[in-house]
Amino acid sequence: MNSYLISLNRYLKWLERDDLCVSLIRCQRKYFTPAELTLSDYRAMLKFAEKSGQTKWYLIMRCLGSMGIRVGELKFITYEAVLSGNAEIFFKSKLRTILIPAGLQGELLYFCQGCGTEAGTVFMNKSGTAPIDVSVIWRNLKKIAIGANIEKSKVYPHNFRHMFARIYMNEYHDIAELADILGHSSIETTRLYTKSSKENQRIRLDSLNL
Repeated sequence: MNSYLISLNRYLKWLERDDLCVSLIRCQRKYFTPAELTLSDYRAMLKFAEKSGQTKWYLIMRCLGSMGIRVGELKFITYEAVLSGNAEIFFKSKLRTILIPAGLQGELLYFCQGCGTEAGTVFMNKSGTAPIDVSVIWRNLKKIAIGANIEKSKVYPHNFRHMFARIYMNEYHDIAELADILGHSSIETTRLYTKSSKENQRIRLDSLNL
């Protein structure tokens, strides 16, 4: 709403009618997320994908969940990157290096061998002409969520990135390093990624026994 109001105010100033400009809406920032993808949700989806033979989707979830990359950055997970153990990601005019966990590196190499991939992007579309489309990833993650009995509303590609950020922060408590991994210019942006759910906040408050 504020973005609309800013545009309106600029237009009114251009008309030299500053007297008609309106104030922006002030609201307290919420430090919780309404739909948190938990570690148990993530593991349940991995288990379902693995058991049902959906290796491709298992590995895509592993990439999103264990490296905290954006879904649009999956195209930078190439055969060459897997061999070296790190991927050079150029996104939003910024270049950063993402390390591929050793266990995932081995699984990706095995997957590439099975698919006959010897160069380029690992996850391609059915025809092998371009990197897999985001909408296809979105739909298949929803299907896996249903199969794993996970609430669909909290299963979408970017939520895996949020899950990674929360777990990393809880484990290592280094927000500056996390911001570097996620490719954030501002630590404040990273802070938003580490929000927990209302339910978790409630449990923590109750455990204080105050």
